[in-house]
Amino acid sequence: MISRLPALAFLICVASCRGCDNTPPDAQLVSVTGDVSFAPKQDEPQSPVAAPRALYKGNVIQTAAASEALIALQAGELTLKENSVLVVGDARVELGAIVLEGGGEVRAGGKVIRLGTRFGKLTVDVGAVVLVGAGGIAVTVGSVELVDQSGTRKLTPTPASAPASRPVLTVELPILLERSSGRVEVLGPHDRWRRVGKGERLAQGSRVRAVSAGTVRFGDDAKGGALTLEAGATATLTQAQDSDAGATVAYSVEVGRASARIEPHARATHRVVLGKLGKAQPVSLEKGLLRAEAELDAKTPRVTVRAGVVRFADGQEVHAGEARVPGSDVGPLSATEVEVALRPASIVYAGSAPPIALKWPAQKDPVVVEIARDRDFTDVELREQLAGGRLVLDGLSAGRRYWRVKKNGGQWQTGSLTLAKGDAGACTNCRRDNVIDDNGEKTVVYYQQAVPRVVLRWKPIAGAAKYRVKVFADGRFNEAVIDEGASDGDLPLEAGRLGEGTYFWLVAGVDAAGQALAGRPRTNELVIRHDNTVKDLVIDAPEHGSVQPRAEVETRGEVALGARLHVNGREVTPDARGRFRTTVALRRGANTLVYHLVANDGVDRYYVRSVERR
Repeated sequence: MISRLPALAFLICVASCRGCDNTPPDAQLVSVTGDVSFAPKQDEPQSPVAAPRALYKGNVIQTAAASEALIALQAGELTLKENSVLVVGDARVELGAIVLEGGGEVRAGGKVIRLGTRFGKLTVDVGAVVLVGAGGIAVTVGSVELVDQSGTRKLTPTPASAPASRPVLTVELPILLERSSGRVEVLGPHDRWRRVGKGERLAQGSRVRAVSAGTVRFGDDAKGGALTLEAGATATLTQAQDSDAGATVAYSVEVGRASARIEPHARATHRVVLGKLGKAQPVSLEKGLLRAEAELDAKTPRVTVRAGVVRFADGQEVHAGEARVPGSDVGPLSATEVEVALRPASIVYAGSAPPIALKWPAQKDPVVVEIARDRDFTDVELREQLAGGRLVLDGLSAGRRYWRVKKNGGQWQTGSLTLAKGDAGACTNCRRDNVIDDNGEKTVVYYQQAVPRVVLRWKPIAGAAKYRVKVFADGRFNEAVIDEGASDGDLPLEAGRLGEGTYFWLVAGVDAAGQALAGRPRTNELVIRHDNTVKDLVIDAPEHGSVQPRAEVETRGEVALGARLHVNGREVTPDARGRFRTTVALRRGANTLVYHLVANDGVDRYYVRSVERR
């Protein structure tokens, strides 16, 4: 069968201009049976193909059901069975072909065949015959050498009655580079950096640097994950493999900082070396109960874990909310004076959002912690199993979040957290825009001179042609003070329509026939209250962002009567008029001042300012 190769040498200009310069083909498509297609490269459109045809490195042959293709390699031949995909390799370099899916019968002729398969790299000795299929590898004649994650081993002929040998599944994952708005470069074969485009495939061993931030993805999100390089960072991609035990990607972050992320549905383990290869301790990043996310700083070197767990080679584990420099102890990812307990809390910050510690009563056994955007916990951002009673978060965006903890077999304990950018004096829980959302919560509208205009707003309801809005005064639920229809997602109420007091309102969807839609409408509480003071806290000094020349700074201001005040964890007692004055020690550089109020309504309120000491 190998003797057919010389007879096919004339097929050099049939389908590829590469053959037009007398470059010999890497393989030949000898015959096809059924539905067989061809593509010049992976990810390019497929088209039906007929034999004979010259094939070159990177060409793709795919067989459909009940179809076959006979492919002559330079060292033998391969009969590609149905539902299989083959990528032509380069026998002069390493592999004659790579079988991505399915398989077939491989016969070595007068030379050794090297073949890439999903089970590892095969070396088929002269005269050997091997069957490669979805279930494994079976040698019928001669000997075959397999190189996989367990090493190098010989495979011997398998008796017809025995099942196919099934070694560890190993296949190289594609490494895709996603270019952001900036510029990312890869080191070429001649030690020259070149710019790469979005979606370019990189080989293992590629060295990548970010002129400005960019992302490298290992396979798709379901298998691999992503490594985002900050501007100036350099990394080497040393491995990207898929195995029976799960996907593994490995890389070294040599210069600068990067962040690694594994999505909830991915199944990869990330193995990382910080600093030059072999110069720093390796770590692995694995998912927690939901996902994994860590920041890798090669200069320190430091690992900061925001989700999942990082395992160091010395056995030390770093969980979500923690950080470690190799060789040191594990600590929180950031120091913070903002510690939120399992009750409602509001944080108003000037500048950037501060790190926040969620606190709960420590349990003997680990607890499950969840953080979500909604009170029903359908949009969960973080889910971890943690020991101790504290989780430190940083980099949170403004908005409302709900969080809860539960020990094994216990009940959920829930808290809430609202972050808003502003400054002391902003009215927490006040709605100055007076647009009230249908969210099932209590909203307080304060006014000084006249009762304000109010807009009730809701999200579209599936199947609703219009809406019906009812408003009840507190204690008078048999008679609505407002009962109106609306065609859009809001109902404006002119100034003075609702006076000072407490109200409950709900909105229901109505179909085109005028019938109310199934489902129980959500009840919202609205309080309209006259208040000339409005403010929880006024800070007269120091100003946010100010530069302080001494090792301490005086802070003074006024707090709402009846509220308890702590500044950076130390209780401060106001005078009879609510005025306070105290000093806070400063270290050189940036300092954060946290004013913690506990008001009569039981809500924890935090106001955060930053100052700098020279």
